[in-house]
Amino acid sequence: MPNYGFGFQIFPHALAAPGRFQLRLTAIGVPKILANLRTLWRGGPAPAGIYDFHCDRVLIKFDRDMPLQVGGDAEGYRREVMFEMAERPLELIDFRARG
Repeated sequence: MPNYGFGFQIFPHALAAPGRFQLRLTAIGVPKILANLRTLWRGGPAPAGIYDFHCDRVLIKFDRDMPLQVGGDAEGYRREVMFEMAERPLELIDFRARG
């Protein structure tokens, strides 16, 4: 799913590799993100310091406890998080679709 919400195309390459998800890592600060917000919002080319990967499974480890959110809800703190593709696709209904 390329959009985070309100048309924010945070994962513009999400549909480019079927069976994989897009992982986007940033190594830039807030000022650079804000300076490039319009381009990032529209899914344009990412500035230097933003890295995109297509993955089917990834383990992210931190050197300290980090806050975890799931769907915007606080889920405590973790030192590692595993993301992976589901075995079966999830069927969703897009109420915005026009037929």
